[in-house]
Amino acid sequence: MDFSKFFNFRNHFYWSIFLIVIITSLVYFQAIHFDFVNYDDDGYVYQNPLVKSGISIKGIFEAFSEMYKANWIPLTLISYMMDTEIFGVSPIGYHFTNIFFHILNSVLVFFFFKISTGHLWSGFVVAMLFAIHPLHVESVVWISERKDVLSTFFGICALIMYVRYATQKDLKKYLAVFLLFLCSLMSKPMLVTLPLVFFLLDFWPIHRMPSKQISENFRNILMLVFEKLPFFILSLIFSIIAILSQKSGGTVGTITEFPLSVRLMNSIVSYTEYIFKAVWPTNLAVIYPYQPDIRISRIIISILVLFVITCAVIYWNKKNPALLVGWSWFLITLLPVIGLIQVGTQAMADRYTYVPLIGLFIVAVWGIQYLILKFRLNKRIVGMATATIILTFSIMTLNQITIWKNSATLFKHALSVTHDNWVAHLNYGEALLEQGQVEEAIGQYKKALEIKPNFELAYLNIGAVFAKKGQADHAIAYYQKALAIRQNQPMAWLNLGNAYFRKGVPDKAIFYYETALSFKPDFAEAYCGLGAVMAGRGELEKAHQAFLQALDIDPGSISARNSITQIEEKMRKNSQ
Repeated sequence: MDFSKFFNFRNHFYWSIFLIVIITSLVYFQAIHFDFVNYDDDGYVYQNPLVKSGISIKGIFEAFSEMYKANWIPLTLISYMMDTEIFGVSPIGYHFTNIFFHILNSVLVFFFFKISTGHLWSGFVVAMLFAIHPLHVESVVWISERKDVLSTFFGICALIMYVRYATQKDLKKYLAVFLLFLCSLMSKPMLVTLPLVFFLLDFWPIHRMPSKQISENFRNILMLVFEKLPFFILSLIFSIIAILSQKSGGTVGTITEFPLSVRLMNSIVSYTEYIFKAVWPTNLAVIYPYQPDIRISRIIISILVLFVITCAVIYWNKKNPALLVGWSWFLITLLPVIGLIQVGTQAMADRYTYVPLIGLFIVAVWGIQYLILKFRLNKRIVGMATATIILTFSIMTLNQITIWKNSATLFKHALSVTHDNWVAHLNYGEALLEQGQVEEAIGQYKKALEIKPNFELAYLNIGAVFAKKGQADHAIAYYQKALAIRQNQPMAWLNLGNAYFRKGVPDKAIFYYETALSFKPDFAEAYCGLGAVMAGRGELEKAHQAFLQALDIDPGSISARNSITQIEEKMRKNSQ
């Protein structure tokens, strides 16, 4: 890089990048020192044997061959493994990488609009809004959402390369687009709609499909469709993988649980809720509980809002095609997570807006740009207003980030801004339990059960509390209540085994440990339980084998490693 050019104030391109990097870094820096949270971070990172072991050939192969938390995300897992190799199992390293990718994504968004539209300042404003919008905090600060920032990195690179390909028609660039798209889907299958975004870019700003050609040049349209056929096939494959993996994990809601009419109403309301939060991002929460009873007035207002905006962008399409493209970008990229296929218990999620919000930013920025030209608005006043908006969002983001300091602050805030949030009560209870506030934790679990009586995880957690108190019979009763609701809970079976082991009933303990393994064959803790029972019976060979299996699954298991050392010492003494 020519530094004499960089420090030239007239070189707006480099100074734009510099401002994006510095402002985003200042806003997000505090998050580096935050803790893990007890919401997916355990399964993905600090209790995940694969990630805890660091990078290895075996680990890379396993990342590609296994599902984790009902997701096939090999590149995300490999990125976690690399963090572990460099930083150890410390939240600092994982937070640093998330923030780094978000900064990189923000710069790439700027670069994408610069090369595709030629409008430097419009691209800069879109990139800054992307960088500091409060709705994006969840994707950046939540370690488990490495999926978002990594898949978006590859996705934006694919968009940039697509612009290069579309203007130069180079086969190598076409293959690069395909490879980057594949990497994005292997990080998180959120961007399965990217081929449709390519179509939008053909319309604007690349102008490969001007409106007059829709009726006049049908052959050109067919060629553009055929060109994207491999991308659509890839999207279909990853959509099927995502649905099947989510179903295998039991996270896809059934028609009985979530009727199609309810899903449709929730989708319509969610679209307008995302728009509102994009404009005024307050009362943000890590989880918004699904509300099957939506007021008819909200549905009618939501339909009207969507209808009016759609009509407006179609009306202004000839004069400002960016509006229709931006609005379509927003609608299309949200489609996989809008709730027509219900995954989990959330009605919506801030993290789902990471890429879709770019569409709304296009509408806002190019809409204002059109108004400046039409009404000859004072550019300095518009610039000051834009800077004020960016500053306001930056301050709001700074405040939103502090909520993610730890599990207690995160879920306490969620309870303060949402209603009937049984998941927040559960996780807040877990956070209180970690702080030694046992009775308060039980109170939170019971509040979760008042809202959702068949919430098996709350029963499981209450049982775990009684187990810590040494009240095995009470613990067993709650574990059985959890299993009566859902049988395929390896942790419940493990806990039952532990309870009977402590009660001195080894046969039942073995049965429950083996049942846990039938649901989760790679359950290191269950093998440790079996090893402890066998060691107690004096069956040292069987105990040794069980602990070896546990250590093979989780090389970082201190319990398995210490037990193996003790058993081997006993076996040596017995052989003398």
